[in-house]
Amino acid sequence: MEKHLLYDDALMACETCGSADFRPFASDWHGMKIVSCRSCGLQFVNPRPSFESLSKVVYVERYYTRDGKLQREQLPGEERAVIELRQRQYRSQIEQLEALLPRPPRSLLDVGCGDGPFLQYAADRGWHVAGTNVSERGIELLRDRLGFHAYLGRLHEIDFNAPDSAARCFTAIRLAHVLEHSHHPARDLQVCRRILEANGILFLSVPNVASLNHRAKSLVSRLRLKARPWKHYTNARHLFFFTADTLERLLDRSGFEIVHWQTPVLWKAGRSETLHQMYRALLEFPRWANVLDVYARPA
Repeated sequence: MEKHLLYDDALMACETCGSADFRPFASDWHGMKIVSCRSCGLQFVNPRPSFESLSKVVYVERYYTRDGKLQREQLPGEERAVIELRQRQYRSQIEQLEALLPRPPRSLLDVGCGDGPFLQYAADRGWHVAGTNVSERGIELLRDRLGFHAYLGRLHEIDFNAPDSAARCFTAIRLAHVLEHSHHPARDLQVCRRILEANGILFLSVPNVASLNHRAKSLVSRLRLKARPWKHYTNARHLFFFTADTLERLLDRSGFEIVHWQTPVLWKAGRSETLHQMYRALLEFPRWANVLDVYARPA
């Protein structure tokens, strides 16, 4: 699939620190080149495919909705476990947001919301919700099936001052596994800073390339022990690869102050509670788990 992508969009300055001094980090089996900033350590694809190219090859319509590839590959017995895991994640995120925010009414913008499962969860708890999606079909599902306000386009393309906008500012903004897909994360965070209320909360969730699992796969790739080295860097879908340090630097540069960190160890069906707590103790405190969850306020 990725062989049809054109890697012709070069980034000239690091999104985190502004440096133009990059070093080669890795090159995978289909030609994707990953570099590392010598100044701050941020890793990213460079050059990278344009958004238009990705839209034709990777981000096809089924990518954005549950009736796409992921849903079709699930076995019937797996669906309940997937739903239960998702509900645990949503409950953890919404409870943390509510703990950090003033009393209702509360408004939420879910960036890259897919077909709206988190919007539905938040709405059921009394939140005023809206979402963004670059898929026209996804927008139709949100508006027609769920009745939610939905913005079509990438974050920097949306006019939140338009007469039909759900709001000009939001109490909370959620970007769950969105920032690593962005061509310009700093630009997206600047938009979030502009449309977030002064005492609001920004929630980010990104893969953690400093996790033990990711480091082990990188070592195996470096030693050429994998048939497809660096596949864990996700085949052109992800353009930026964050650690806790580089994510904190990016937030600071974008005008945010972190108020709460989580490196959640995801609950797994069939795992005992004792074993789950052992995994958490081992991985969460040093931020060695696979995901970084961050809650931040405007500085």
